[in-house]
Amino acid sequence: MAHAAWDGTAVCRVAHPAVCPADPTQRPDGLLREVLLRYRTLMNIRMDKHHWVPDLHPAHPTTPTAAAEPQARHVVLLLSILYLAEGEITDIRCVAQTKAGERCRSALAHGDPGFWIEHPIQDAGRSTLSADLVGTPMLVYSLQSLSWDEQLRWRDQRCEVHGSGEVPALAASAWESFDPFLHVDHVRRPKGYWEGTAAPKPYRPPY
Repeated sequence: MAHAAWDGTAVCRVAHPAVCPADPTQRPDGLLREVLLRYRTLMNIRMDKHHWVPDLHPAHPTTPTAAAEPQARHVVLLLSILYLAEGEITDIRCVAQTKAGERCRSALAHGDPGFWIEHPIQDAGRSTLSADLVGTPMLVYSLQSLSWDEQLRWRDQRCEVHGSGEVPALAASAWESFDPFLHVDHVRRPKGYWEGTAAPKPYRPPY
């Protein structure tokens, strides 16, 4: 049984490994005794007010949310180079600064500036790329039919109004050099193609 505490109560509320009044070597001095008494009083108040009772009905129960779908990003053939756009071709915005000091809200695409083609996946010198992917077709949005100046405007990510480049840019161009190893999640297959089929003959685009 626990030794009676020094405050006159019959039960010792202090953990014995810490301080026990039964051990003369552990009797607290005046300051420590006052601290322990205040601590015990505060604990009694909290227990009387049920502050230690767990809340079985939280005010805002958490519900599992569905995983967000990855953002669609199109692979674009521009200036004979494959780029990964920041989004879909119709979502690419101009990076120029307007007179109001804000980023231009105009989109680069008006109508259909290009068209979709099949393009073979190339390993780009990576030995880690699966051999089953090399040479297989993927869908690429080609802007090769545009004039050289128009392709430069797209590469600089400028709308038709700010295509001259005289206005400074508020953001950097978001094009990324397409890498089939790093950007495999954004590879789009032609209709009717599925994984596991025999690798077709490499496709050579007509340009």
